[in-house]
Amino acid sequence: GVLFQNDYIDTLKIARKLLHEDLKRYRLKDLADHYHIDYSHAHRAVNDCEITHIVYEMMMEDIFNNFGT
Repeated sequence: GVLFQNDYIDTLKIARKLLHEDLKRYRLKDLADHYHIDYSHAHRAVNDCEITHIVYEMMMEDIFNNFGT
C-alpha cells in the first residue's frame, strides 16, 4: 500500500479491481512486471516503497485513461 498523510491506500485492492482480467496474482513483483518496472533491487525497504509508488502511479494513470476522473 501507499501512505499519504496518514491515509493508507491499499494498492492490492486497486490492482484486484483494475487488473483482474490481466493478472492471476497481485504480488508486488507481478504488478511491477505488468507495468515493466525494474524489480531487480526489490526486497529492500526503500526500493520496495519506490516500486510500490510507481505501481500506484501507473494504476492511477490506467484508471484515469479508462474511466476518467
